[in-house]
Amino acid sequence: MLLLILMNTRHTYSEDTQIEVSKHTVFKYTIDIFNNTISCKCNVRISVKNNLNRKINVTIVTLERFHRGTLNVVEGEQPHDIIENNDFSILIWETAITEKSYWYVSIEYLPNISIPVEIGLKMRYEGPSTAHLDRDKYLLTGVRAKGTVILDLLLINTREEYAITSYGERVVLPLIATLSLSHPKDLCIVMDNEPEANYTHVQRDYGIHSWIVVLQHRMRIRQEIFIRKLTAWHSLWLPPISIDLIDDPWKIRAQLEATEIEKMYKNLKNMLNETTNTYEKMREIRDRLEAIERGLSTSLIEYRKVLNNFMESIENFERKIEDVERLVKYYHDNIKHRIASIEGQLEELINTLELIEDITSELNITTRGVSEAIEVARSLHGILSDIEQAFEEGFEYIKSNLDTVRNLLYTSKIAARRLLSALEAMGSVVSDMVNMVNKEMDKIRKRLRDLKHEFMEIEKLYEKYTILMELAERKIDEYMNSINVTTRSEELEISKKISVKYNIGIKLPLMVAEIKTTTHTIAKEVPKKETLAYLNLLMLIPLLGVIALVFHKLFTRCRKYEKLSPEIEELFMRLNKIEEYIKKNIKRTISEY
Repeated sequence: MLLLILMNTRHTYSEDTQIEVSKHTVFKYTIDIFNNTISCKCNVRISVKNNLNRKINVTIVTLERFHRGTLNVVEGEQPHDIIENNDFSILIWETAITEKSYWYVSIEYLPNISIPVEIGLKMRYEGPSTAHLDRDKYLLTGVRAKGTVILDLLLINTREEYAITSYGERVVLPLIATLSLSHPKDLCIVMDNEPEANYTHVQRDYGIHSWIVVLQHRMRIRQEIFIRKLTAWHSLWLPPISIDLIDDPWKIRAQLEATEIEKMYKNLKNMLNETTNTYEKMREIRDRLEAIERGLSTSLIEYRKVLNNFMESIENFERKIEDVERLVKYYHDNIKHRIASIEGQLEELINTLELIEDITSELNITTRGVSEAIEVARSLHGILSDIEQAFEEGFEYIKSNLDTVRNLLYTSKIAARRLLSALEAMGSVVSDMVNMVNKEMDKIRKRLRDLKHEFMEIEKLYEKYTILMELAERKIDEYMNSINVTTRSEELEISKKISVKYNIGIKLPLMVAEIKTTTHTIAKEVPKKETLAYLNLLMLIPLLGVIALVFHKLFTRCRKYEKLSPEIEELFMRLNKIEEYIKKNIKRTISEY
């Protein structure tokens, strides 16, 4: 809420103030339910206090808006000069104020400005009979007991100073309104209030329901009053509806500043900017990660192609190695078999030669060639053994190298697959990071959307706040400039206290029952005896009021003066006679009725 309920219009003075100026303006209007003005006047009371220890000469200038010829000085001295313009007049007083004393004046006039609110009032009756509103006599006739009177009151702030916001709302400076609806508690009972009254109380014989509202635009109040019974004169009178308006831009400005809307607006704007910057940074990080993800995806595609070719080459190489290994093994087995065959034949040859050598030795035959052949055969057998051993070692070496190559190829395949897995894992990590960043961005985006919505609302409030502050400042300047006090030879510290109020009373029509009449044969309506008595009583009521007022004035004067003049004593005697005459007529009328 921008505004709180404002009750007082006090503006404190500074301790260093040398001259205190106060101006209190009260507009009083009485209207009927048709918005016709019955009476209106404005009372202005101006006071100037001299806080110095010496006399000062001052000039008081005030600006008022009234119809020409309606100014009346109620208390104080007449203005020394009046400057009249088209729609306002300037009143000027020149006076001397002694030390530590006051100067004051009270004036009344017929204002030429309208009420700053539009008032709409509907009054209707629902009950066992049909009521009729007589505009000329201002009577609501046909009212009976057990019926219900419904009052529907509408107030609209119609200040001339207003502004339109960027979103099309009309902003006016609010008024503090106190509305009071009264009813005779012995005759009526309030059945319903919309909205509920802020407080209710009883004053003498009347129940009073009051509302206190800050009238920014419009306010509607609806009250249902149940009629338990009518008076002895078959009538019911509701007191005027009271509306008190306070125009206090100082209080409104203070309350607006207390809301700290400007601080909230700036803080929320900074938060929105920071969140927007964070979102932009997150989006930049997301874009980079997505670029890395796309690069990894492209690299993975290319790497898979290279890996497939590499694997195919390795498999071909492995097949070649297997072919070489089979070929080497074939030759190894073949050569080994041949060497074994040759060795077997050599061993048989050696055995045969040794047998021959043994036989020749037994026969004492010299066989030098046999011994040499045996040596050659044994030498050849040793050479074949060396060849076989060397061949075995070569075969094992080739086989070992082939195994080494095979292991290297296998390791290469494992490393290539691990590299592929690492790249895929890296792509997954980057993808997870992108998803995480996107989730965070979604949160920030939602927060940003909420902040923008909140900022739009606070921006509207801030715009309304600035407009209200500007309107309040304008109104303060207008009121502060409406009165000025200057000294002739020196410049003094002057403070001002200004209040403006509107007291509006809405007079309600008198509610009466229908008066029955009879018609004679001469076609002329003649009131009944009861009706005549009733009318006589009604006519005597105003006279009794006048007499009571006169007695009140006289008794007041009696308290003021101990001894009455002969003229007043004679008037007392006449009034006593009139009172006795009225009492006799009332008794006779009541007995006849």
